[in-house]
Amino acid sequence: MVVHKPFADLGPVLKSTHHILVTEGRVYQKTQVYLDMALKLSELSTCLRSGYGAVLIKDDRIISAGFNGASRGMPHCSEAGCGREGIPSRTRYELCRSAHAEFNSLLFCREDPTNATLYIAGHNVQTKEEKRGASCLPCKMCYRAMRQAKILSVVIRDTNCLPLIYSLDELKFIEEE
Repeated sequence: MVVHKPFADLGPVLKSTHHILVTEGRVYQKTQVYLDMALKLSELSTCLRSGYGAVLIKDDRIISAGFNGASRGMPHCSEAGCGREGIPSRTRYELCRSAHAEFNSLLFCREDPTNATLYIAGHNVQTKEEKRGASCLPCKMCYRAMRQAKILSVVIRDTNCLPLIYSLDELKFIEEE
C-alpha cells in the first residue's frame, strides 16, 4: 500500500515545489499553481472521455508541458470515435488513439528531465468536473517512460484538492496493475 504524502508533510523530497509565490499582492503555493496550469492544459485535450494536462518542472522552471490527444496526422476521437468506448478506465490503453499528457510532456521536453517533477491534472469531458486522486496517476506505459526519463516525482490533487506527492518508487504498484 502506498502512503500518500500530503502537502504539509513533504520533507526533503520536493524542496522546490512548496515555495510561496507572491504576485501582485497575492500569495500562491507553487504546487497549486503548477497543478492549476496542468488542469488548464487539460482543456486542450481531444479525448472524448477525459482531458489531462501535465507540466514538467525542474529547478523551479517549466521545462515542458503536454495534454492528451491524437498523434500528429491522426484523426482525433471527435472525428473517428473513441477506440475505448465501453472499456473500463485504466485498461486497454493500446486501443486509445491519444498520446497521454505525461508522455507528450516528456516527448517534447528539450532539456534533460532528470530529477524533474511532473504535475498532472485532468477533468471529465462530459461533466467538466476535475478528476482527483488515483484517476490522475499515470498509466503503466507513462510510468515506464517517466522511469526512463529519471523523473523524481509526480504531483496530483487528492479528493480534497490538496497536493499528493509521490516519488517514482512509491508508484511501483502501477507496474502490477
